[in-house]
Amino acid sequence: MQQKRREEEGLSQPDNVMTGITEINDDNFDAEVSGSDAPVLLDFWAEWCHPCHMIAPEVEAIAEAESSRLKVGKLNVDNSPNTAGRFGVFSIPTLLLFVDGEEKARMVGVRRREAILAEIQPYLAAPTTAEDSQMEELRS
Repeated sequence: MQQKRREEEGLSQPDNVMTGITEINDDNFDAEVSGSDAPVLLDFWAEWCHPCHMIAPEVEAIAEAESSRLKVGKLNVDNSPNTAGRFGVFSIPTLLLFVDGEEKARMVGVRRREAILAEIQPYLAAPTTAEDSQMEELRS
């Protein structure tokens, strides 16, 4: 019952969405994506799209592995047609990478995690260790 109500309100997500993935829609796009300090990987999907469900575990794994360097979001194109249209998303799944609110990379169709990471890696900050952070603080 609650899932049905969420779907009616445009809040449906794939059943296996993990925490760490932000639900993006027409109303919160500017705040969540354009206003993000971190790069944002945005997955344009729809409930009826089988390939979207195929790529979901890859996107979830990236969200978990890169949480310190990357924000990951999902946007249901049926519930947020304005944002999908604004970025010319006509086929799904489509992954867009935004840096400082600007589209930097576009991937259409199902891809494996390694291929997605290879495409977005140049836009991610180098991973830092706690030791690196301490050294930077000492240099300041």
